[in-house]
Amino acid sequence: MKTPLLFILFISTLIYFTQESCTKDKTTVPTSNSCDSINVTYTADIQPILKSKCTACYGGTSPNLETLDKAKAAIENSNLICTLEQTSCTGSKAMPQGSAKLDDSIIQKFKTWKCKNYPN
Repeated sequence: MKTPLLFILFISTLIYFTQESCTKDKTTVPTSNSCDSINVTYTADIQPILKSKCTACYGGTSPNLETLDKAKAAIENSNLICTLEQTSCTGSKAMPQGSAKLDDSIIQKFKTWKCKNYPN
């Protein structure tokens, strides 16, 4: 009688913690559908946005966004996506500075580019 009860308790606990971990994940990574369905590359999509919205102010200064590797580093190390979303996940100012928040479809391109491992 103990074995079936322990087995049920074990399975119930496993299900509880699996569900709990899924509901607490609040990351802003795009869903697999949006990652897989949108073709975003640095050359075609990200670089033109950075040139028109960012490099005029930043150029070679920090964060330097003039190359693929430097833009990738800004996303990985400087919370560039949070900064563009104008959320409080960074201690820095919302960007683009002095302008309205970028359209969500533009920010989604950055998320998808990251999700797809930064294609050129």
